[in-house]
Amino acid sequence: MMMMMMMGERKAAHGRDDDVSAASVVAGAFHMHAPTHCDNKQIDVAINSALQWNQLRNPPKSLSTEGQALIGDLRNVMEQAKTLLLTKNEGNLLQDFIWQTQHLDQGNAGSLNAPLDRNTAKQHGNQALEGLRTLGELLITNGQFRKLLSDATVLLRDIAGDAAQKAANRVNPSEDSLQHLDEAAPDNTWHEKPDLSRDTLRQQVQSRMPVGKKDLQDVAGDATQQAHPSGERDPQRAAETAANDAQQGTDSSYDAQGGAKAGLQSLKNKINANASDEQKQQLDNHKQTAKEYRDRTNNYFKTKMPKERREQIIFRLKKMVVEIQGHQDCKLPVISTVRPQC
Repeated sequence: MMMMMMMGERKAAHGRDDDVSAASVVAGAFHMHAPTHCDNKQIDVAINSALQWNQLRNPPKSLSTEGQALIGDLRNVMEQAKTLLLTKNEGNLLQDFIWQTQHLDQGNAGSLNAPLDRNTAKQHGNQALEGLRTLGELLITNGQFRKLLSDATVLLRDIAGDAAQKAANRVNPSEDSLQHLDEAAPDNTWHEKPDLSRDTLRQQVQSRMPVGKKDLQDVAGDATQQAHPSGERDPQRAAETAANDAQQGTDSSYDAQGGAKAGLQSLKNKINANASDEQKQQLDNHKQTAKEYRDRTNNYFKTKMPKERREQIIFRLKKMVVEIQGHQDCKLPVISTVRPQC
């Protein structure tokens, strides 16, 4: 019995010695480098030594369940903090920032040459305004600028003339219509009265639409479900979540872009499933017409602005800048235009 008691005392003394040794390492590391700052390696050694404390590795059984859980959480926090510091603090930036702020005094701050008074700021503003005014005067009096402006006006007039001619060709009636202009309608000819009631108009619109109200609600639900982090299908609740994020600065992982893509894909699927063959053909015709119109527009502007003309315009713009910079009233840097000295 005495032997067991002596072994227990030796074990307890050995544990205390380990705790004292670990505490000494941590305290020594912080006291040694407190005037300057510890690097990441030293902080790693200190935290590892602290994690070796017997009280943290093996919480006493005399503690309650909550107390033991608290010690376990503390150990996890220390390990996560060590990992975060070692992975995100490359170059000891955090320690250097703390050290620099501790050694910042009034003398350092007073050495900054910043125009804080109102008169100096107003003077700089007047100088910038005067520089912009002089630059504008040089622009409107420069021959290259005026020639470019004149050429742009001519080109726009040419484009407007083409558009007016094309519009006139569409507006002008055909020769056949003009030949029958003075003819009367056949005798006793009557046409059916058009049905313009609300129900008839609604049916006509619905018959031409490949999707209905229920389909649009399903599309909105699919988009909301994809965007909402918890899969909510109610658009109103999703809007409230997005509004709360904007007001409180929180991030609930609301994926608006993903929701828009999902809604667009769902709408395409609904159209393909509900549209008749005639409606699908009409949609294809509209797409083809839009593509042809886009291609004609691009080709038209290519004929009006060929590659040689674009390159010549760029060259003339560069020449205009060089002439303005060489003028005696303006000293404009070639690269930096933040503060022109005109």
